[in-house]
Amino acid sequence: MAEKERFIARLNAGRPARYDDADGSARQVIDHRFRAVDGSLYAIRSSGPEDLAADLVRAPLTTPVASFCPSGARCG
Repeated sequence: MAEKERFIARLNAGRPARYDDADGSARQVIDHRFRAVDGSLYAIRSSGPEDLAADLVRAPLTTPVASFCPSGARCG
């Protein structure tokens, strides 16, 4: 599997993927894709330095993703 396909597969699985930023520094990114209750598709991305714990990269996604889900609704 080519590097680009591995990167996309990791993103689609919700796992951090590594990429090189414009300045050449290594970064990791998590791309969270989901469908809102109204059927609209959304994607939210979070990134950080390569050595940052994956949980800390993922943490900023929690609030925005939750804001798309009304109280009492099942979202995913």
